[in-house]
Amino acid sequence: MPSKLTVLKLLARLKSLRGTKLDVFGYLPERRAERGLIDEYMAAMQSVCKDLDAARLPQAIAIATLAQRVRGYGPIKQRAIDEYRAALSAAMQAYRAPASQPVSSRKIA
Repeated sequence: MPSKLTVLKLLARLKSLRGTKLDVFGYLPERRAERGLIDEYMAAMQSVCKDLDAARLPQAIAIATLAQRVRGYGPIKQRAIDEYRAALSAAMQAYRAPASQPVSSRKIA
């Protein structure tokens, strides 16, 4: 039985296969979800940047930092991904909502 150190050395040599078709761990559902999250995040940030102005900057920063919540492994990570997607959806909906009129420009009946 090979020692743990030998196995770790072998895995270190196979590091160059990461992200290629020969990356056997890349086919795991967790890894696929991680790659999908990158695309979702990039799309959200492009949408945010398209309509960014000084008034929306705090919202944009909040949206940009949501991805930092995704941590952990296995079921913990999946729960974090689900929470991230829900929070991102709500934040993007609020970001796209038309800003309410300032009090001074509202019509008084």
